[in-house]
Amino acid sequence: MKKLTALAACAMVALTVAGAQAKVKIGVSIQGNKSTFMQYVVAGMRDYAKDLKDVELVIVYAEDRADKQVGQIENFIAQRVSAIIMNPVDSVASSAAVDAAVKAKIPIITVNTKTDNQRLATAFSGSDDVEAGQIQMEALARLVGYKGNVVLIHGAMGHSAQVSRRIGYTNVLKKYPGMKLAYEQSADWQTDKAQSLMEHWLQMGKPIAAVATNCDTMAVGAQNAVDAARLTGKVLVSGMDAIPDVMRSIKAGIISSTLWQDGIGQGAKAVELAVAAARGQKVADVYVPFELVTKDNIDAFIMRADARDALVKKYF
Repeated sequence: MKKLTALAACAMVALTVAGAQAKVKIGVSIQGNKSTFMQYVVAGMRDYAKDLKDVELVIVYAEDRADKQVGQIENFIAQRVSAIIMNPVDSVASSAAVDAAVKAKIPIITVNTKTDNQRLATAFSGSDDVEAGQIQMEALARLVGYKGNVVLIHGAMGHSAQVSRRIGYTNVLKKYPGMKLAYEQSADWQTDKAQSLMEHWLQMGKPIAAVATNCDTMAVGAQNAVDAARLTGKVLVSGMDAIPDVMRSIKAGIISSTLWQDGIGQGAKAVELAVAAARGQKVADVYVPFELVTKDNIDAFIMRADARDALVKKYF
């Protein structure tokens, strides 16, 4: 009887140790905290993780600096976290963080954007940015009758979303000889920079039919410049991310379109992948589709946006 009791005690100790080891700590590095869209992604992460009692998220922001992000990943590795989620600042410069995680044999999931050495990462959670560029440019092409000058306002150059969306844009422009790329430049995801760029281009005197921006915050800046030049409705502006200001503008018939990118879904899937990988399970890339938002379907998307924004307010 004493022998059985001893065996039972050993079993209880073993279970306790196993339970302690089952705790999953995930280090998360996000490119910056100024983007409304990245708040959606982080809210999705937190909301998915909130009911997972054995999962801890440690979230830091890289302030749009790849060197800082690589340092953050190195710190996570030194802490021996169970897995890492990274939203890369730069597709090239942030690659070193993937190399470091792989060398340390810690699973690393990229979210929303990719690195140049993405094949080495454990998995990706996001959307197809080439597809996004194509959807956005096709919508503009239809509205301008497949002719006219087009300008592109990019996010940070070298960012994987910027690179891939430009590929999507040019894929469409090649199809329509009547559409010409007049100007393109980066506004680093910022409203004021996009407005200044657009003001400059409008002053150049070359007629512009359409503006494709990499994100909604820049679409707001471009539209501000168009409105100030009294060209509302004559120069069409399109964005991405379906932020509240742009949704209201589309409903009012001002901005022509945006793309619904499910940041909450991307964030939730990133955590799901990280937890599974930390527990030794095989994981694969997850792609969340983009959806075109126009005046024709804006009411349905406003309802979805209200639910999304209510969730974000819980965490920011």
